[in-house]
Amino acid sequence: MKKGLIFIMLFFLIMLTGCNNNQKNETFKNLIEKHEIEKSTVLIIKEEVVSQGNGVNAISYTNGFSGVIFDKDKSKYLILTSYHTVESFEGNLYVLLWNVPRYNDLDNKDKKGIEPYYESKPKANIEYTNIKYDLAILSFSLDDELPLVELADSNPEYGTEIAVISNPENRERNYLSFGKITTKKPVPFGDDKDKDQVNIIEHSAYVGSGSSGSVLLNNDLKIVGINLGGSTNLFGSFKKGKAMPVNRIVEFVDLYNKQWLILYLDNFFFHNIEAYMPLFL
Repeated sequence: MKKGLIFIMLFFLIMLTGCNNNQKNETFKNLIEKHEIEKSTVLIIKEEVVSQGNGVNAISYTNGFSGVIFDKDKSKYLILTSYHTVESFEGNLYVLLWNVPRYNDLDNKDKKGIEPYYESKPKANIEYTNIKYDLAILSFSLDDELPLVELADSNPEYGTEIAVISNPENRERNYLSFGKITTKKPVPFGDDKDKDQVNIIEHSAYVGSGSSGSVLLNNDLKIVGINLGGSTNLFGSFKKGKAMPVNRIVEFVDLYNKQWLILYLDNFFFHNIEAYMPLFL
């Protein structure tokens, strides 16, 4: 009798917790939609030439990876994404805005050639990368006004509710998932245990192939992380997402800004060396 009562109580407790989480997620979703945060997210498509052998080449297009717009300089927008998505890449990168589908997602009547379709989209340039952070900054030009997402002031704490907007394969564009931070402190992450390890945070919001570079948002709708990857359980189901925390993102962006400041000062003094020469004589 007691065991049955305990089971019933646990069942209702689980149901109550699930309902409470659903309500929180719905509130979070409404907030994201109200501020049109998805308009700040992008999908980046890679176009590269692939050798077919015997001197025959073909153009290949990937399903893409994710990114978030965080800054703007006149008509040039800056995108935060992951480094490994563009590592050693030498082809073209095309930006699909939040409301632009992949070519394969078009209706058959609208498919008039994959090359002209992607060539009509904004082209992205790689502005800065740093393997130590597994982060990259891309840029693209557009006259239209798009919202920017700010960087948070501090890392999300353990248990913080977060949302992810990404583009995992076999899911709709701007896929919205919710979860919590599941690590109490940063953990090492990388392909090789003794090489290129970076400290990251883990979370329970769904990510999949195509989510690399996507944004991790807190309740203030600010960036608290950039997704680098994820892990699965023994059955192949999603287990946890892995993201670069915002304090490391801030360091990375500072390095990018200092790079441009150094280039500007170097260029300024080089072109004005005659004017400043008397100071050194």
